[in-house]
Amino acid sequence: MASNSIPNTPRVKLNDNVSIPILGYGTGTAWYKQAGDDSVNRELVEAIKTAIRLGYRHLDGAEVYGTEAELGVAIKESGIPREELFVTTKVITNIADIPSAIDQSLRKLQLNYVDLYLIHSPFFAKSDGELQQAWAAMEKVQQAGKAKAIGVSNYHQSHLEATLKTAVIAPVINQIEHHPYLQQEELLRFQREKDIKIASYGPLTPILRAPGGPVDPKVSELAAKYKVTEGEVLLRWSIDRGDVAVTTSSKESRLQEFLQVLTFQLTPEEMVMTNIHLLDWAIPSMSTSRNPSHGRSRICNAAQMERKRILDREHQRLRRQKAKRLSEMIQAEMSDLRQDLTFALEILDRLYQLVARCTTFIREPTWVAVSGFSGFQPRRFEPDEKDRFTKDPKALHTFRRWLEHNANKTYPLFFARSEAQEEARNEFVNSMRDALKNPGLEEKVIPPWAVGCRRLTPGVGYLESLNDLKTAVVYDEPRSYLGIAAAGYPNYYMFLAPNSPIGNGPVLVGTEAQADYICKHITRIQQQGIKSIEVTKEAVDDFIEHKDQYMKDMVWNEDCRSWYKGNTADGKIVALWPGSTLHYIDTLRQVRYEDFKVQYFGYHFSYLGNGMSKLEMAPDADLAYYIRQRDDAPIIGAKFVYKKAGPELTAINMTAAKASEETTTDVSRLKFTNRSVPG
Repeated sequence: MASNSIPNTPRVKLNDNVSIPILGYGTGTAWYKQAGDDSVNRELVEAIKTAIRLGYRHLDGAEVYGTEAELGVAIKESGIPREELFVTTKVITNIADIPSAIDQSLRKLQLNYVDLYLIHSPFFAKSDGELQQAWAAMEKVQQAGKAKAIGVSNYHQSHLEATLKTAVIAPVINQIEHHPYLQQEELLRFQREKDIKIASYGPLTPILRAPGGPVDPKVSELAAKYKVTEGEVLLRWSIDRGDVAVTTSSKESRLQEFLQVLTFQLTPEEMVMTNIHLLDWAIPSMSTSRNPSHGRSRICNAAQMERKRILDREHQRLRRQKAKRLSEMIQAEMSDLRQDLTFALEILDRLYQLVARCTTFIREPTWVAVSGFSGFQPRRFEPDEKDRFTKDPKALHTFRRWLEHNANKTYPLFFARSEAQEEARNEFVNSMRDALKNPGLEEKVIPPWAVGCRRLTPGVGYLESLNDLKTAVVYDEPRSYLGIAAAGYPNYYMFLAPNSPIGNGPVLVGTEAQADYICKHITRIQQQGIKSIEVTKEAVDDFIEHKDQYMKDMVWNEDCRSWYKGNTADGKIVALWPGSTLHYIDTLRQVRYEDFKVQYFGYHFSYLGNGMSKLEMAPDADLAYYIRQRDDAPIIGAKFVYKKAGPELTAINMTAAKASEETTTDVSRLKFTNRSVPG
């Protein structure tokens, strides 16, 4: 019999007195087999046998992995007595027939029973009743002696609550994705209250899927302190914070390293390390099957999709926490709203009451319906009205007809210079003036054009909010930085913002350049522990000054009305980039970080971590990649390199106004003013 490296893996007792080893070896993840593949993967068999030889006694499988046969062969060939092993498997593929599913799994495993049988995912169920029916079937499996203990996997609190309502035997464990970037605080608290143990999968996510995150420096520090690897620290964190951790590897050396988690324990202070800036870190997404349309791939997709659903739910929880924190913050700070969306009209009245001061940016006037048209008056329905409409469909029907009747009566106002138009304009102007009570605001808000020329906008309390002392109304030129960012808005990026190449040439490629530019920022934010990055007002002012100077010589500056100039004939050109689309692409190739204010979570260089590159962490990477037969690196510097246009591009046939007439324009004869280009 093979000797064990660590013979006594600690165990925790489940709520039915079955004890489970705290460290498990998983046969999923990279070991997944294609649907219909009935062959035995000897590589996996040997990997499982290696794990058993080293001392792993908790073996984790599932029918959807397609690897139960390999697990059964490895157990048989290991020579370890069955009673020394703790075998887990899960059901989801055949969830509709659990009695048959457990029999199939036992045949593949070559076992008479499993130690733990789990429902792999709750997302097969369309109702609480279906969850409860499945759990009743699980209870019969245990009563039949085919599983010593039964539990669940990837369940949310709502799924556990529904199951417990009718359960005769409570689930002993819930196996969930659990790591510093997916802590699931509320779920863990609920499981503690119900004595449902936590098994963690994906504990190494911070170093495998999301390297460079805010926990990396602390994990490296603890690894140095305990003389272990970062992976062992994360495994220990999962065990100490939960109960059981499941991991895997095909490498014997790594499996030996993982066993070192049994030789140390984190202090309570070290356990809370990951709360640092966690809300500001992007939780990594898990991959899902791309082909959920047929066969077992559909089941694999379902089995993997619960990971995404868990992440989505955790994202929602974190967003709620952020929203609460923001709500507390804005009561002493300021809030900015832009009226170029009706969103500002709809919420300004409620939001400005919470803040110390509020700035609303008005792009142009708009008719705000205050009173005067039956059915168009802004109002909020009282609870008793809502209750009456709910209980009395006839009353709701009458009210709807009244609204439609009065809406149809308004059409005469759309006749220019009509009596109805004049009457409507007078009523709108008088009601808006009465609400504003401010001649200065009247000039900014009340339009000069006819009522109905643009969509009428209801806004409960909006005009009154504008007149409040703590509301500042800004009616000015939109000022962007390179058509992407704006001063005063950290971590905020825009597509096709003011001063983008929207009319200078091809638009789509300019948008793609913006996406590339934004992704460069996002990559730096993720990898360098950046809390916020914001363009400076000085950089924006300098850019706008350059733009205004450049535009003086362009045709867009001539006396013609255009939305490029805010729908004026003589205003500033606010929409266009000062140059061609190709000029814009060249400009965005490099990020001028000197134009930005950057704040870090820690000190500036904490992201340097343990001093090793990601490449060095990959055991099979080429560490001499820079040795080459010739210098094929891209040219860095001022040398101008370009590709010559072929003959098919040098002549352009332009179709004239009449389809029968064609002219050929030699674009090489067009003369252009020589201007400097970036780089």
